[in-house]
Amino acid sequence: MNTFEKSIQVLEDLFARDYQFALATCDENIPSVRFVDTFYYDGAFYVVTHAESLKVLELELNEKVALCNKSYRFSGMAHNIGHPLKKENSEIRHKLMDAFSSWYFKHNNENDKNICYIKIDLSHGFFYKDGTGYDVDFINKQATEFPFTFDIKTIDNIDTQEYTIDAIEGSYCKYRVRSCARNLHSEWSNTIAFSLPKPDGIEKVEMTDRTATPPYSLGGQKLMEPRKGTIYISNKKKYIKN
Repeated sequence: MNTFEKSIQVLEDLFARDYQFALATCDENIPSVRFVDTFYYDGAFYVVTHAESLKVLELELNEKVALCNKSYRFSGMAHNIGHPLKKENSEIRHKLMDAFSSWYFKHNNENDKNICYIKIDLSHGFFYKDGTGYDVDFINKQATEFPFTFDIKTIDNIDTQEYTIDAIEGSYCKYRVRSCARNLHSEWSNTIAFSLPKPDGIEKVEMTDRTATPPYSLGGQKLMEPRKGTIYISNKKKYIKN
């Protein structure tokens, strides 16, 4: 097995499943980006979408697209290959139904004539696994491998933990810090506003009962007494541990 063949095996191990990427398209030199669910198969990524969506309208004008998540990145040519029930889409349809089984029919009405598949034929990519990085030229079927470790700290590196916070009449509400920036932000966006210096990396600040003035709010619940504890700041997201 040569390096290119090895890289393709790693690519399948990583992405022959439901995996989210930021998909970048461009129209008249104006880029736009959105997250999409993808599935890798035989040199291409596949996306289920709607023919009247902005991404489809843009890729029909400019088929050059890019995909990125963490340090994984790919570029290629995207094409609308038509409705899922087209005869030529039968094989990939079954693979997508299996990969996206938890939501495929919840979010896709195949009776809608505008439901379609996007196929992204890859031209270049970079990905990594188990301490090895792969830089791949899919067109010429060439690849190089080298030592690589993804060591950037991201919000989803935060372990799931549970915190309890005193609330009205001695009751308490439990909140879970999830490994998802969107969930973390939405759960804690209504906490007390703190006046803190801009963190350099991660800081720990002790809270006092003079931190803010009542009424306090957490997840829509009014807290009549100020909280005490420690606030940890990571990537400008705030969460509290009592």
